[in-house]
Amino acid sequence: MQNLVHTSIGAIDIDNDLNGYICGEEPGVTLGREIIIKTCKTKVIITGEDGKEKVLEPIVTVSCMNPDIKTIAPLVIRAVYNDNKLWHVVYVSSQFETVQLDLENNTMVIRTEDFLPVIKKSDCMECNNCGRC
Repeated sequence: MQNLVHTSIGAIDIDNDLNGYICGEEPGVTLGREIIIKTCKTKVIITGEDGKEKVLEPIVTVSCMNPDIKTIAPLVIRAVYNDNKLWHVVYVSSQFETVQLDLENNTMVIRTEDFLPVIKKSDCMECNNCGRC
């Protein structure tokens, strides 16, 4: 079952049924001076003016001591209001990077899609014990 939050960048699923995976933080929406949405089931795809796509998605990690335990580090979307209570600036953060989106002067195409958890082999040259491998 999907539990969708409709935003200016797309629909974000905050459901916590992850088919055997554990979400590292509780998915949901926090309201205040800004909106914070945590999701383990949605990825954000940003297409720039040059046509290149940047994908920000939750990160799947596996415990090296307990390989049956698979955890998803959530994607965090943080929206900042302007005076008219409209989303003005949006920050989309994965475990490893944050992208700032200015929705007023936007020249990018932003869309959301369902995230399917897949364990990816890291191509790190130097280990920093992040848990991706």
